[in-house]
Amino acid sequence: MTTALSVMRPAIAKKLKGYISGTTTSAGATDGTTFICSSLSEYSDGFLKNRWALIGGVKRKIDTNFQSNGTVRVLIPFTVGGAAPFTSGVATATAFEIYSIDPDDIKTEINAAIKGVFPILCKITSDEITLETAADTYAYAVPTTITGDPLQIWLEPPTSTDPWIRLLDWNYDVVNVKIRFPYDLPDEYALRLIGITYLTAVTTDVSTTELDEPQIQLIYAMVVAEIYRMLQAGEIGTDGNKYANYVSKWENEAERLKVEQRMVLPDRTLKMSGWTL
Repeated sequence: MTTALSVMRPAIAKKLKGYISGTTTSAGATDGTTFICSSLSEYSDGFLKNRWALIGGVKRKIDTNFQSNGTVRVLIPFTVGGAAPFTSGVATATAFEIYSIDPDDIKTEINAAIKGVFPILCKITSDEITLETAADTYAYAVPTTITGDPLQIWLEPPTSTDPWIRLLDWNYDVVNVKIRFPYDLPDEYALRLIGITYLTAVTTDVSTTELDEPQIQLIYAMVVAEIYRMLQAGEIGTDGNKYANYVSKWENEAERLKVEQRMVLPDRTLKMSGWTL
């Protein structure tokens, strides 16, 4: 099972108490500078200023909002490099999201957590790599689809009806990223490697990583803790103390989930140690 960025990002923003979503109830200005939703009338004038609007994958910073009719106005590029309005008028019945944290910053922290959680959560690479044995060859390069040393190595005979042989005596050369054997393997057999690698990073709303509930909650906790840490670094006094409490809360939650949600991996093959070629 997988989870898309479009699911992860709002789930994290909700934990940060900085997420609003809805569907426009009237068409915005034809120049793309506004969108309108009647439910946004509950927010006082200017309450949404400097938040981020996301519509159809396009992100724009909010200039202000008007409580009287639920209109949100996005920034117009008065200077080079400023945030442009939406390229066309936002029609009625258009889904929108509003974030208190830059959505791209959330995505960046999601990908940092996806990498940082390895190997507690990871992707198992199984039966995907085939290396052919050769005479007088004692070392074979580990494919880049496996991170670190393989968990298991199997020898597959040329005849498909013969059973695979699990190899128990081998070592991993971390410097040269190779597996080494203390004996010559039979020719023209296939080496099947089973190992682990990083989960897939997300780039667009539809891209996914190889996690689902409940394990995805560990990624959420790690991201929320890191964003609160970033907020704490930019604050002083009471607000800084408030963020420090949130950092501690979510760090503790992440540590708990690292124990609870740790993946069960294939048994690691016994390896020989203390010999070199």
